[in-house]
Amino acid sequence: MRSLNAEAGLSGFIYLNYMLERISKEPELLLLPTKHLYPDAAAHFRVSARALERSAENFVIRCWSRAEAESWEKITGRPKLPAPTVEEFLKLLSAYLNRPRPENSRGEGDGPDISGRY
Repeated sequence: MRSLNAEAGLSGFIYLNYMLERISKEPELLLLPTKHLYPDAAAHFRVSARALERSAENFVIRCWSRAEAESWEKITGRPKLPAPTVEEFLKLLSAYLNRPRPENSRGEGDGPDISGRY
């Protein structure tokens, strides 16, 4: 997400990182994120699901508005406009993170940084 000029200081950054990690282990969580993924993440961070969703929405909008069009297209595979929903953002980044990488690629600087401890 840092490749998209994301602000790591926003709570939405931490929430989305956590959700991306969960999706990497359980891709089916993307099927009904408001029923399963958001409540799970909210419980993990001890916030309401609505507060988590609002923070994630704010983060996506700010990230989208700050990202350069070229970076956005490289990562998401689509033009920068219009801004994605949180669900679309998670799907786009999840797909990007799951793309096969060339064997000689070490992955440095290739994609969103989803590292972090919770």
